[in-house]
Amino acid sequence: MTFRSLCTIIREVSNDQVNYVKLIKKRIDGFLADPYVTNLGVTREGFLDKIERHPLPIFSTDVFIIFSKKSKLLNIVKDFNEGIKKVKQNGTYSQIINKYLKQ
Repeated sequence: MTFRSLCTIIREVSNDQVNYVKLIKKRIDGFLADPYVTNLGVTREGFLDKIERHPLPIFSTDVFIIFSKKSKLLNIVKDFNEGIKKVKQNGTYSQIINKYLKQ
């Protein structure tokens, strides 16, 4: 199978919920999506026990939160950074990740 022929079987959908249903009905074998968003969506739709996440990461990068210099919230950046550091140290961060990325 060539790359060009593979591209003919790739379909764009309007939202991830369409793919959840297609997957459950075996109309597709899989789809690519953000794991955090997908896990939350699958849970909300009640499909968590019907859809399995493939363990192979397709893409991985750090996530950044930015604050606008115009937002007048720059005074909370230090508090925010300290809060993130604390939840990583006390295990809360890992608990949150595990809650939303159940395997």
